[in-house]
Amino acid sequence: MPPTPPTFPSEPRDRTAAPHRRSRRGSAIAESLVAAVVLSVGVLATAGAIGGAVRQEGAGALRRRAGALLAERAERVRSAPCAADGGARTVDGLVERWRADLSDGTLVLRDSVLLPGPRRGAVALVVVRECAP
Repeated sequence: MPPTPPTFPSEPRDRTAAPHRRSRRGSAIAESLVAAVVLSVGVLATAGAIGGAVRQEGAGALRRRAGALLAERAERVRSAPCAADGGARTVDGLVERWRADLSDGTLVLRDSVLLPGPRRGAVALVVVRECAP
């Protein structure tokens, strides 16, 4: 079988392949736009998730501080003589209100801490202590 003669640029091209090439010519731009949109959606979703996590961490820190205030008040009541007491104080933006009632040899402490912010809430504690007559 004789070798195939080489083709030269001056020879006419196969016209059946030309329409296929033209239809692919603008597809790189469209693919780039689609990739940019998909990437943008992913970045926005990640930013939203990070923002939510930061808000939750801030709320958790407030709840931990409120729990520490409640534990501190309960320890004060346990270590003090049995007596009725009550009051309120503000510490680091948290408002604590407590009341200790003495009835029939039992001291009942009711303590609550109000959390600030748009999602207001409260953390509460009740301690019961027997008191000697």
